[in-house]
Amino acid sequence: MSGQIFISYRRDDTWGVAGRLSDRLRAQFGQNQIFMDLDSIKLGANFMEVIETTVAKCDVLLAVIGNDWLTTKDEHHAG
Repeated sequence: MSGQIFISYRRDDTWGVAGRLSDRLRAQFGQNQIFMDLDSIKLGANFMEVIETTVAKCDVLLAVIGNDWLTTKDEHHAG
């Protein structure tokens, strides 16, 4: 989708900030212009495939980096 903004964040670190940012951006640019995993990936979809495809097509990737960005571990990677 043309003009799409992809919000990248760590759930354990910046979920709340990313959510508020998403709300503001959706109000400004429209619901379908903002991609945030919890709202944009359908149940049963291949998570990594959707992420990779969407990142490749987005016009803006907004990385929300919190204090624990480098030390937070997720279920797929060491950090």
